[in-house]
Amino acid sequence: MFWRSWNKADKTLLLAAVIFFLALALVIAYPKSLLARGFLACADAALVGGIADWFAVTALFKKPLGFPWHTALLPRRRESFIEASVTLVQKEFFSRRKIFQALQHINLVTRLIEFLRETAVQEKLVLQFLHYVRSFAMHIDREQQARAFADEMRGELSRTRPAEIFSLIGRWMRDDERDHVLVSRAAQFLADKIAAPAFSEKVEDLLFNYAKENTKGAWGKFLLGIGQMTDVLNFSDLAELVRRQALSVLMELAKRDSPLQQEFLSICYAKAEELCTDEDFCAFSLELRDTLLAGLPLEEAIERSLAFVQKHFFAARQRRSFDAVLPMLRENFSAVLVEELRRTLVLFSEDEKMQRAINRFLYDLAARSALAAQELVGIIVRDVLARLTDEQLNHLVYDKVEPDLLWIRMNGSIVGAGIGLIIFVILQIVH
Repeated sequence: MFWRSWNKADKTLLLAAVIFFLALALVIAYPKSLLARGFLACADAALVGGIADWFAVTALFKKPLGFPWHTALLPRRRESFIEASVTLVQKEFFSRRKIFQALQHINLVTRLIEFLRETAVQEKLVLQFLHYVRSFAMHIDREQQARAFADEMRGELSRTRPAEIFSLIGRWMRDDERDHVLVSRAAQFLADKIAAPAFSEKVEDLLFNYAKENTKGAWGKFLLGIGQMTDVLNFSDLAELVRRQALSVLMELAKRDSPLQQEFLSICYAKAEELCTDEDFCAFSLELRDTLLAGLPLEEAIERSLAFVQKHFFAARQRRSFDAVLPMLRENFSAVLVEELRRTLVLFSEDEKMQRAINRFLYDLAARSALAAQELVGIIVRDVLARLTDEQLNHLVYDKVEPDLLWIRMNGSIVGAGIGLIIFVILQIVH
């Protein structure tokens, strides 16, 4: 067990000592043997070289055999060692020249774009933004914000001309084919109403009343009565025919991208453009806009909405489950944020001027941060090393160079044996 705790340099030194005593015994037994004396010379030099290198290596960290002069160099010179380490880190590893050289070989904008395109990063950014929105919504002054939002909305709408409003509505309707969806749903709703039996009865009553009101004179009323009695004029069949024809038209209109639907939308957009150029309609729109802006209770509606959101957020904070708050709104808002982020990245990747500006900003920011960290790194290194005891400092250095130090000690025995053999041979030749 004791033998296993020794390193290979200690084992080599012990082996050199054993070989020395073995060679000494051979010389005592055979004093005239040239081979025995040569073997002793090699063993003697190997032992002396191993002991000398053991002393030199140990003197770097401790006092070998209690020898006080010029030993335990690292603990004695720890302040110089610490300052040298700080200088090495600051001036060599984090020097101004190396920092700027490293930054020049890094395309910061490209890495930023690649980083922001990762799905996980986008999700984290959206979650963080939602956290800020939630914190803002929970601590705002509802009355003040409601007034501010309402004033902003009124100001923005009052500055917008009717033609611009209709143009925005038209573009919004065309996006994702919302106009087709709206027409289809409206036509389907009307078709469901017409398919009901009550619709035929109402149409029949309407046709009968119309015929009765437009029949003049006694002779006309007489003929109307005769026609009904003889079933020549059947309002029930006529109402059913109207219902079927209307139902057929609405079902065709409800079909997505059908010719009738396309024609209907084209007519609607064409008429909308004509209305936008009509002065009377524009004047009416402006009057209607101003009336609505003056009469709509925007402050009350916005404040109620904010109160509703705050109520759910505070309840979720008590349950610690914010993800369950307004899930549909949260999901749609997150989708909008992700889409806008991706659109921004596409525009940014195509704008070389913006890329150069951002790259200069990132380069300047990284360089300033690295230079500012240069002094901080020195302080950290100095503080960490100063807190170490002498034994911990010795282990810190020794563990990093242990293999090399062991080979230095082993080479002392190996080189000593070789030099001893050479000296012995030279002395034999001389004598």
